[in-house]
Amino acid sequence: MLNGKTVLIVDDEKELCEIIASELLVSGANPVQAHSVKDALERLSQAKFDLVISDIRMPGDSGVDLLDTLRLRGDNLPVILMTGFADISEHEAIKRGAGAVVSKPFDLDDLFKVCNQLI
Repeated sequence: MLNGKTVLIVDDEKELCEIIASELLVSGANPVQAHSVKDALERLSQAKFDLVISDIRMPGDSGVDLLDTLRLRGDNLPVILMTGFADISEHEAIKRGAGAVVSKPFDLDDLFKVCNQLI
């Protein structure tokens, strides 16, 4: 189902972005990487995306800030938040408009199952 979909991956950990992007590419998706919320918002203003996968904890603005900005704009783009910490409860994230919260470390197959459910 990810075949032909454009997915924005937002994480300050460049290696993790690369891993997710390369697996998405194998799945037939078109992955685009951003390493900050500012970078992500820039990319979102330049192109249409089918899904956003964002880390919560990053220097500067967080993935929750990105989610809040998208929802304030009226953008209902599906967003998956990734976290290795208890930054926000899954219930709170869903209430704010996230499609899902995935705990790090995660299995890529599990992440892609969630992606397929949201697209």
